[in-house]
Amino acid sequence: MRKYFELIKNKNFRKYLFVQIISVFADALFKISLTWQMITTTDSLKPIAILIGITYIPQLLVGLFGSSLIDKYNRKTIMFISDLVSGIFILVLLLFEGANLLPFSVVFPVRFVLSTMDVFYSPASTAYITRIVSADNLVLANSLTSILRQGVVIISAGLSAVLIGLLSPPAVLFINALFYFF
Repeated sequence: MRKYFELIKNKNFRKYLFVQIISVFADALFKISLTWQMITTTDSLKPIAILIGITYIPQLLVGLFGSSLIDKYNRKTIMFISDLVSGIFILVLLLFEGANLLPFSVVFPVRFVLSTMDVFYSPASTAYITRIVSADNLVLANSLTSILRQGVVIISAGLSAVLIGLLSPPAVLFINALFYFF
């Protein structure tokens, strides 16, 4: 337990954990709110099935060469650009939502782009840990980060459902975009 406290004293690692919490929450908020909206706007499960498929296609297509790109470029920059692009695309979705024009021809490409950004963000984030903690603390840092991510996924699922119940879909999309920009 003492090693965890020593690790948390590392200012850069604390910042890293905070960014991970924000990013994971934004991802969960988007996935749940978009699925919720699709369920309420369509009587068919087909678009939801397509959306789920689109979510995983980038992992297969981009994941094959994404790791080599992450090794060539600054990981912090990759994480920043991934969140920035995600925030921009959420705002695009928000603009269509605000105009009551949210066709699948917009939703599916946005979901594809966000999934693609996640393919770059996740490995860059994991590899970035090596720059902010010592080799002695690397296993502990990876363990703590993994536990934190999974905990945030679980908590954010419930919190996302509450936000969706309390706010309008555009408000939830706006909050989501803010998290990515933050």
